[in-house]
Amino acid sequence: MTEWAKAGALKPLDDVLDVATYKADTAPALVQLGTVDGKISGVFIKAAVKGLIWYNPANFKGEAPATWDALEATSPAPAKNLWCIGLESGAASGWPGTDWIEDFVLRQSGPDVYDAWVAGTQKWTSPEIKSAFEAFGKVVGQAYGGSNAVLTTNFGDGGNQLFTNPPGCLLHHQASFITDFFKKQGGAKDGQFDFFRMPDINPSFAGATTGAGDLFGMFNDTPQARALMAYLVTADAQKIWVERGGALSANTKVTDYPDAVSKRSADILANAGVFRFDASDLMPTAMNDAFWKAILDYVNDPNKLDSILSNLDTVQASAYGG
Repeated sequence: MTEWAKAGALKPLDDVLDVATYKADTAPALVQLGTVDGKISGVFIKAAVKGLIWYNPANFKGEAPATWDALEATSPAPAKNLWCIGLESGAASGWPGTDWIEDFVLRQSGPDVYDAWVAGTQKWTSPEIKSAFEAFGKVVGQAYGGSNAVLTTNFGDGGNQLFTNPPGCLLHHQASFITDFFKKQGGAKDGQFDFFRMPDINPSFAGATTGAGDLFGMFNDTPQARALMAYLVTADAQKIWVERGGALSANTKVTDYPDAVSKRSADILANAGVFRFDASDLMPTAMNDAFWKAILDYVNDPNKLDSILSNLDTVQASAYGG
């Protein structure tokens, strides 16, 4: 979106939308993300909160761990393993692992490091990024089925073991949209899944949240395009996706979520103190592709982390035009 806007291909929307209403009704972080050089260039019509830890209330009881250390020390009982992870996603295999890395970078090292990493000025071999990979490696070491299952399980099936008897895992890290997969692929019913936010790691960055979303821009300035863009930012338009399940609205006036779990996810998005968009989605295509592959390579052989990160530095130097 930013590249197209700077190139003049996307038309500014400031005279298409009722800007005051749009800004009042839309999560502030999403308004900012859609603004390029002071002009509204894209509007989010569907969003997702990431960094959510999902569980089956029949198996995980009590309070959510307050810190990451406490979460790591949680007993998996009655499950076989603490975590379930699924990285397979066709040509995009590996992307669920990038979400883990992003959450660790933001919670360990903060938004400034995160932004520099997205911008291509924070080296992958830096201690901050390496530490995030190592933290993810510990999670994989506690995952159901070991590295082979992690690599071959489709992301949509990644949480299915929460609902088996006996359960294969206690926890699953995934975005708010996974609820639709829990129902359709895991056979779960409402009430069989819930979540807590991934705990803070560095207290200096408390409340940091990652997320993603789908946005629209206008390439052709026609009456029909203007009418569509103006409609898409409204609560009436966005509640259509919400009612189908597995989606959050960028419009805060949409409050009639189909279940309490979705409503809590929407509240996190609307009230995030520090919000950062999915890092890999913001990186150049070559960098994003290399990131996905690096996740798979690391899970397959964690002993090669230094060479994996060094290769990512090489890709970074060319992908950003350096």
